Amino acid sequence: MYWYKAPTHGLEHRPLRAHTCTLVGSNIYVFGGCDLATCFHDMHVFDADSMSWSKPEVCGDIPPRLRAMTCTAVRNKLVIFGGGDGPIYYNNIYVFDTTTSRYTKIELAKDGSMPCPRRAHTACLYKNGIYVFGGGDGVRALNDVWRLDVADLSKPSWRLVSPVHSTSPPSDGGPVAPEHVRPKARGYHTANMVGSKLIIYGGSDGEECFKDVWVFDVEKLLWRCVEIKKSFSRLSHSATVIGSYLFVVGGHDGVEYSHEVLLLNLGTFAAGLPVGWVAC
Repeated sequence: MYWYKAPTHGLEHRPLRAHTCTLVGSNIYVFGGCDLATCFHDMHVFDADSMSWSKPEVCGDIPPRLRAMTCTAVRNKLVIFGGGDGPIYYNNIYVFDTTTSRYTKIELAKDGSMPCPRRAHTACLYKNGIYVFGGGDGVRALNDVWRLDVADLSKPSWRLVSPVHSTSPPSDGGPVAPEHVRPKARGYHTANMVGSKLIIYGGSDGEECFKDVWVFDVEKLLWRCVEIKKSFSRLSHSATVIGSYLFVVGGHDGVEYSHEVLLLNLGTFAAGLPVGWVAC
């Protein structure tokens, strides 16, 4: 394995952090983020076939300037949730239609349950649900899990499936995950969906940089901590599943920034075998 800088062309864009990158077809949609001075709400598109950048003319209910939000592809649309700017935290939902370049702000029923405003959380799609885990609300780190039903994007609905501190059932009467085993509250972790399993790695609660790996079965609503022979503390990293491996790139280890690439064999812990990271 080796790195090389890919040749690109098209519209130049500013350096960013705390933005999102979401793949739809052969296009990567880059939304929001910040630099050292301010946050943004721009949408840029990278065509992975032609290796070119462009900026679509957007319309509709354009989101505010955001960082550390999530952006999840649902068919040809992008579902943007949460994030914030400075001391402001949001729990709004915006849907971006990649065909028309139109934003729509989703208005939910006022009497329905929904996640608190947050950023530095994660969101993964499984079947017709987006599973949101953790993050922070500006006062505390979180370790709750919410499911956003996106079967019909014109009327999505939230359901709490694993609460922060309470074992009481969600207000809609649906099932809730047991409370006795769960990860510590955190943000700036990564989450990847492998089958019906949500794999959480690393993150921070503002004090500790974590190195643990957790699996949440979204069908059984059960948490499990994976025993790792050797692990690495990481926050603000990226993680991508390729084949049977979880590739983790960069981030911070609690002391300094890292440019390591870590590989976790997903097949070993699925088979109940000893698990360890490989650093490249």
